[in-house]
Amino acid sequence: MTTVELLPDVGNPTVTSARILVVEDERIVAMSLRKQLQALGYEVVGVTSSGEVAVSQAGELRPDLVLMDIRLEDEIDGVQAAALIREQFRIPVVYLTAYSNQDVLDRAKVTEPFGYILKPYEERELHVAVEMALYKHQMERRLDEANTRLLKQSTTDELTGLKNRRAFGERLAEEVRRAVRYSIPLSLLILDVDHFKSCNDTFGHLAGDAILKQLARILEKTARSTDFLARHGDRDFGLPPHGNDNVGRYGGEEFTIILPNTGREGAMIAAERIRRAVAEGPWQKKPITVSIGVSTLHPDINNSESLLGEADAALYHCKATGRNRAFHSADLTQPQD
Repeated sequence: MTTVELLPDVGNPTVTSARILVVEDERIVAMSLRKQLQALGYEVVGVTSSGEVAVSQAGELRPDLVLMDIRLEDEIDGVQAAALIREQFRIPVVYLTAYSNQDVLDRAKVTEPFGYILKPYEERELHVAVEMALYKHQMERRLDEANTRLLKQSTTDELTGLKNRRAFGERLAEEVRRAVRYSIPLSLLILDVDHFKSCNDTFGHLAGDAILKQLARILEKTARSTDFLARHGDRDFGLPPHGNDNVGRYGGEEFTIILPNTGREGAMIAAERIRRAVAEGPWQKKPITVSIGVSTLHPDINNSESLLGEADAALYHCKATGRNRAFHSADLTQPQD
């Protein structure tokens, strides 16, 4: 019969005492293990004899460690339960076993256990195994956190917190592949701050940086939840992705915005909305405007380089014809009124 016992706190465990879930189908062994763990200062959050319940309790209770009988008389044995707990919740598991069957051990290895406790065991062996598993897991988490920070630093601009050119390039290539494969629309905007050099020359580079940061915030508020923002240039910066769309900086004062599932008409509506929001922004030193080049994927433009090139050409046209406007690359080949 499957049993589940949720236990109250025992004694006065410290704030840092580890929370342990015990999975053992021999009740006498389970109760003895619980008492030993409590005597060692650990908090036993639950005891169960079922692999299926163990997975459920691991998700609900989020213990720091699971002690798992490697052979459970249940539909889900210890190895299967450990694999699910590790995969779904990244909780470390230490196996309890009195068996040395090679097939079972080979299956257990695949689940990347944090240790083994061989029955019968001494309290000191239990203590060492638990502490080693907790230490190993702590080191693993620190490594994961360090890798996450490094990844963020490599794809994020220091000045604004937006995604940088590297992140933008990867995302654009991904979106182009998806759009081509599934025949869905994709558009791209390149924004350039009008007369930005004169702002730097007149007010200084610190003021220029402030303009770029404020512009990034306006883009964050104006872009759709699916747009991806990024900065490209000597001091790259970009916006964190929101959903499926992407915005970014392309040059010293340029930003790019990837617009998934957006055709020509929708892209021009988005560009005009952004242009207007920037022009109406609460600028301190002087009014700031942007010019926006727009391009849309089509049979003759089916890769990242072409899409960028078309948007850049449209941006150049904006600059040459008055600035503070949005222009689509498709209109470059059409007669203008």
